[in-house]
Amino acid sequence: MADYYPVNYDPMLITMVVNGNAITGFAQDGVVTIARSEDNILPAVGAQGDVAYAKNANRTGTAQVTLMQTSSSLPFLRQLSQSYADIDLSIIDNNDPNKIYFTSRGGKILKVPDLARGKEVGTCQLTFHIPYLEYNY
Repeated sequence: MADYYPVNYDPMLITMVVNGNAITGFAQDGVVTIARSEDNILPAVGAQGDVAYAKNANRTGTAQVTLMQTSSSLPFLRQLSQSYADIDLSIIDNNDPNKIYFTSRGGKILKVPDLARGKEVGTCQLTFHIPYLEYNY
């Protein structure tokens, strides 16, 4: 039987920086989700079952962030979105011994965050478009 070692995770070890400003006030349902826009490989299967693979040149992606409506970062991010500013984005996860991180230059916030108010503290989502998404390990 293999030894079992528990893994620790600390959301405080995730850092997100936008245009030199640390982003704070993340909602409890997640700090950030990073995804490519399309698959890396595009498979094709011919009529007789021949298989070929094409390398997809689309390297774009998105980073989706959920913030509490009380986040002190929201006014800054709304201003960037409304001014169509270029976004330099860095995300570092120090939970992993290999420090998974990525950086992106020249991206955009796709839309101004929604404004919703209710009985409890709400959340809002921001989606950053990443022109060239590469993970660094």
